[in-house]
Amino acid sequence: MTMIDIQVDGLSVTHIWRGYGETLFVELGELSPSTKVRRDGTAMNPTGQVSVEFHGGWRIEAAQDIRCGSASDAHEVALVLAALIGRKIAALAIVGRPPEVSLTLDDDYYLTSFTAVSGDPDWSVADRRTVPHRWFDVRSGVVTLGDGGPRE
Repeated sequence: MTMIDIQVDGLSVTHIWRGYGETLFVELGELSPSTKVRRDGTAMNPTGQVSVEFHGGWRIEAAQDIRCGSASDAHEVALVLAALIGRKIAALAIVGRPPEVSLTLDDDYYLTSFTAVSGDPDWSVADRRTVPHRWFDVRSGVVTLGDGGPRE
């Protein structure tokens, strides 16, 4: 198994947004503007030095409770996501079997992938601070290091 050897301690959540379905994108560190544009001509979302993408289920915990998750009401999720902006990351860890990704944030907040369908957990981590960039995900139950290309 490839371990994620990305140091994210001290990076802050600088941008976070929901994509299609349950997808959640979390950008850490300094942002770079997107070079892609939407059909209406507006710029796509920026990318951080490190990106954590939750393509399947996810939940946000605080201290002793779950604040929201991928199946929560959109308004409720928006409020919690807004509260995460600026929070520092204490750790990025791989937890469980099969491997899920978990972010520990300051003030006792946690963001964890939570895949509830068959197959591999559907998350990825991109570290853009290195050349070449490093992309981690799960393939056949194992954390792998790739180039961000499509799964085979």
